Amino acid sequence: MPAVESSERSFDVEADEMHLVCFDVGSACVAFDVAHVREVVRSRPTAPLPGAPDPIEGVIELRDALVPVLDLGPVLAEASVDASDSRSRIAIVEWQGLVAGLRVSAASDVLCVRAADVEAPPALVVRAGSEAVRSVLRRKEGPPVLVLSLAQILSRLAPGLDDAPGDGHDDPGAAAPGAAR
Repeated sequence: MPAVESSERSFDVEADEMHLVCFDVGSACVAFDVAHVREVVRSRPTAPLPGAPDPIEGVIELRDALVPVLDLGPVLAEASVDASDSRSRIAIVEWQGLVAGLRVSAASDVLCVRAADVEAPPALVVRAGSEAVRSVLRRKEGPPVLVLSLAQILSRLAPGLDDAPGDGHDDPGAAAPGAAR
């Protein structure tokens, strides 16, 4: 089977699998490549950072390190995540050496899927400027899973991050298999 080239990853559409960590954010089901998710911790209060750009809500201390926390709700045009909800979590993620916490409504699943089952987002989504959604996983049961680009989300805080050379890990959301960019 032919390999399909994307800007950050090459897929053999018959053989490659993707491992995704899924989260609920408001009414959306979203996912990131498991290679970029260090851990998922229970939600906790943050210490506010005066003057920090949106969507940073503050920092938490985790294993003797300060980790900035972003509320993923407003990033995805959803309501802010209720940090006091017992199901809410903070996903500790890393992209090109930048570590951040993403506040989510709940951790929902870890999926191993065929790369061929992941598609490019609808053209209207791309044209509307929703660059955070890089691909979509259709499921027989349940709503589609929006595979997000961690690089796009974090580049709002560190411009140029998404253009920087990789750290050896690929962002599977960079382009869907079979999708032309």
